[in-house]
Amino acid sequence: MTHQAVDLTNCDREPIHIPGLIQPHGVLLVLHEPDLTIVQVSSNTFELIGHPPKDLLGKPLSALLTVKQIATIRQCLSEDFEHVNPLDISIKREAKLLRFDGIVHRQKALIILELELKQKSQKADFLEFYQRVKGTITKIQKAPTLLEMSEVVVKEVRKVTGFDRVMVYQFDAEGAGRVIAEDRADALTPYLGLHYPPSDIPKQAKQLYTLNWLRLIPDSTYQPIALVPAHNPVDNCPTDLSLSALRSVSPYIWNTSAIWEWGLPCQFP
Repeated sequence: MTHQAVDLTNCDREPIHIPGLIQPHGVLLVLHEPDLTIVQVSSNTFELIGHPPKDLLGKPLSALLTVKQIATIRQCLSEDFEHVNPLDISIKREAKLLRFDGIVHRQKALIILELELKQKSQKADFLEFYQRVKGTITKIQKAPTLLEMSEVVVKEVRKVTGFDRVMVYQFDAEGAGRVIAEDRADALTPYLGLHYPPSDIPKQAKQLYTLNWLRLIPDSTYQPIALVPAHNPVDNCPTDLSLSALRSVSPYIWNTSAIWEWGLPCQFP
């Protein structure tokens, strides 16, 4: 479904789980058992791991990763992927050893492996992190009302993550909602108190959020990366990216400044 084809009457039919696109800060590999053959890749593999798509397609994963890393991936596939991810993945590129956070999950007959380059930062001090989290939990537990708890949550989550904006939405019985708490950078337009209709977040999007609770879009101005080939050759269909961390967001735009899948609500009296 093209951007031009999406409107208020058909956005709830947009197939957002099969966009054929990912966000550019990582690489996605689609694998097929038993040899973990690479059958589909994101088109940015050369930029991030030094191998163009044509050199990876049809090759076993062993052409890219070590035997030990592949064994770890196979073991993880039999467990709850939320508890085993991320994996520590290393790929040699010329004289450098690149380190990635690897996220792997099974999607029907396919296996999806996503790689995000590790950030070069010092290891967090465990005691410092423990004290910060402990204090946050204490503040949440002591909040006497839902509203006050939400106000604590947005402030503390923003401290930990460094995000420019953190919000809490409250939905009513019909699915309409409003922003009841917000912590943001001073330069950003406030969304606190804005209301939006049930259709602002289509049914298929809500379904995805019940499957995959974590949705991160580091750069809202990114250019999406296409999968190669467009359809995976196993079933000749677009690959289902419902559980993918890198899945590209919907192109559907409510107005010039708000995109529903980025969590920016439209003003609705």
